[in-house]
Amino acid sequence: MQFRFHPEKAVEAAAILMKLHGKPIKYLGLLKMLYIADRIALERIEQPITGDHYVSMKYGPVLSGVYDLIKRKPVDDALPLWSEYISPGDKNFVYLVKDPGNDELCEEEEEILQEVYKTFGHLDPFQVAEWTHDLPEWKDPHGSAI
Repeated sequence: MQFRFHPEKAVEAAAILMKLHGKPIKYLGLLKMLYIADRIALERIEQPITGDHYVSMKYGPVLSGVYDLIKRKPVDDALPLWSEYISPGDKNFVYLVKDPGNDELCEEEEEILQEVYKTFGHLDPFQVAEWTHDLPEWKDPHGSAI
């Protein structure tokens, strides 16, 4: 199944998780929660929140476009939008520069993001990564990405 990446929704979804966290967040944790939220949305409302492309990496499945944006790599024309709202802290953290609002997200998507944060937001990101290794779609990339 192919979906179209929605950078505006990705920014808003990331911002919701970051606001719930209340401080800079480890980007691994943010990536895991966004992936899980997309997965739940696909099950519940038959479409993911971000529409991003998924890849299997060492620490589990990842949203490829969001990962690249966190790493400051251009994804179509989305990097300026992402950078306006989300910025790297130190090597492993990102922080919210300003609130993008939530005009692009529907109520169900916001509820899913809140549920995901409630379940996973307090955990160490590496614990969440281990949890995602048990998902049937994850394949061990053996040091690469699939």
